[in-house]
Amino acid sequence: MKKRLSCMILSLVLVLSLAVPAAFAANGDTYDAAKAYRGGDTVIYNGVEYTAKWYTQGEIPGEGFSAWERTRLTDADLK
Repeated sequence: MKKRLSCMILSLVLVLSLAVPAAFAANGDTYDAAKAYRGGDTVIYNGVEYTAKWYTQGEIPGEGFSAWERTRLTDADLK
């Protein structure tokens, strides 16, 4: 019984250690101008999710002729 409880606690800790950072990343910006992104990479910039169309570095999502495509609608888009 004690061993089973220990296994359950360990499993819970592992699941939370993976889920919690993802939840924080979903609410904060993940875009880094110094990082190189490949087509298909996804970032969050100013609370909006973008996907790279091709290789890009230093190009701000949503500005000018963009290598980024908006991939999720926000509440503001629905109003």
